[in-house]
Amino acid sequence: MGFPKIVLSMDPTDGLLIEKIEHGNSSPRLIIDVTMEELQAEPTDEICRKVGGTVMGLFHVWHPQLLPQFQASPRKQDEE
Repeated sequence: MGFPKIVLSMDPTDGLLIEKIEHGNSSPRLIIDVTMEELQAEPTDEICRKVGGTVMGLFHVWHPQLLPQFQASPRKQDEE
């Protein structure tokens, strides 16, 4: 599998983590972390929006030619 990569993980201690790896020799860089408390407190659709928006935003930055119609920042749409 090529690079860059997105790493999603979840455990009872760290909660939900989204990390990115730019190159084969680079360490994962934390993009977003959501504690278990936040996961249980926030509405499911809000968590899905955050996770999906983050993942699709990274894909858009890395592969804009594959997702030309995608706007990289769904949070900005919410603010308008």
